[in-house]
Amino acid sequence: MAASYDPRAMSMKDKVRLFIGDNKPDLFMLSDEEINALILQADSKLYKACGLCCLAIAGRFARHVSTKVRGESVEITNVTSKYLLLAKKFGAKSTSAASLYAVLEKAEKESLREDTTLVQPKISLGMSDPVEERVYSSNAYNEFQSS
Repeated sequence: MAASYDPRAMSMKDKVRLFIGDNKPDLFMLSDEEINALILQADSKLYKACGLCCLAIAGRFARHVSTKVRGESVEITNVTSKYLLLAKKFGAKSTSAASLYAVLEKAEKESLREDTTLVQPKISLGMSDPVEERVYSSNAYNEFQSS
C-alpha cells in the first residue's frame, strides 16, 4: 500500500494527512488507499474524514501495549486517547453539516407522519406536558369544556 503527501497539491487526501498530523513521509500511519476509502465513507466532508482517520489510527494503536526501548518509554494508551480526543474535536467541527441532515430528517419525518398507510407512533413530543399547557384546536377545546 502506497502512502504519499504533497503539500503543494493539497488534494483532499493531503489535507486530511495535514490535519491529523500524518504528514511525515517516513512515519505514515495510514495508506493513501485507507484515507481515500475513509474520505468516500465521509461523503467527501473534510472534518468528518479527519475524524474517521483519527478513529482508525486510535484503533491501530489500541491493540499495542506500552513499551520501553533504550530507556525511552512510549505510553500507547496516551497516543490512543489523543487520537480519540482529536476524532471528537473533528466530530464537533463537522456538526454544522449534521444540522443540515437534521433538517432533511425532520422534513422526511413529517412526510411519513402524513402517510396514512403507516402505523403512527403512540407517543409524541409534549404528550406528558400539563393539560393547561397543551395546545388544542378550537373543536377539541370546546369538546373538552362541554364534558
